[in-house]
Amino acid sequence: MSSHLRDTTLGLRDDYSHDGRVLLEALHPSALPNALRDDFDKLLSLGRVYKQINAPFGELAQKTLKISTAALVSNAGGDAVYTRLENKLKAWGDWRDALARQMRDILEGAAFGGKEVSDERVEDLIEKANALLGQVRACSADMAACAK
Repeated sequence: MSSHLRDTTLGLRDDYSHDGRVLLEALHPSALPNALRDDFDKLLSLGRVYKQINAPFGELAQKTLKISTAALVSNAGGDAVYTRLENKLKAWGDWRDALARQMRDILEGAAFGGKEVSDERVEDLIEKANALLGQVRACSADMAACAK
């Protein structure tokens, strides 16, 4: 994903793919561009759940590390537990990647492109991210049941 920002005076393009997000928590809303100020609360909520599913030390990373470790130490015959848990981790990773890409597009579009934010789209993404986190939490809490 690339923000493709354009400098209007020199015609330069920024093709840097950002790893993070604007830290809205650290900024006073009056210091923000209109697109961020107008949608401050929903972008703040989206940014927080984005961090939980995408940050290296976010909740998703911590819970999936615990699940992956359990898969590795399993001594079930034929590596059945390992295979089932790793397949779930792969599916959750794919789901996370798709959600994070969409969230990043919205966050970067508002922060760097002045794009308006759809309440419905943001709510949908937050709901899906929370569903993903819920599945991973449940598996992490009861890996024996999750591995069946």
